[in-house]
Amino acid sequence: MYLLIFLLRVSLPSQMKILFYVPESHLEKIKLGKKIRILLNEKKYSGKISFISNQAEYTPDVIFSEKNRYKLVYKVKADLSQELRDLLKIGQPVEVNYE
Repeated sequence: MYLLIFLLRVSLPSQMKILFYVPESHLEKIKLGKKIRILLNEKKYSGKISFISNQAEYTPDVIFSEKNRYKLVYKVKADLSQELRDLLKIGQPVEVNYE
């Protein structure tokens, strides 16, 4: 499964990370330090999960209800290889596979 995500830069190019959201039903697949695959222009790169939020949040524009619970997601950040950091621009979408 690949998810569409966006690039995030903290302050220095060497601190560039990707930020993506994982539904509660996929949390068991997400672990700190786990390697992930990132797809950019049909080419695969690797990254490593460096942050998992311990607090769930709703995707934008959701009114809380039990039937909308599937929209509850967890924020995840991943470090990138130098090769990928050199190719990406801030805000550029890539795809992530964490399975």
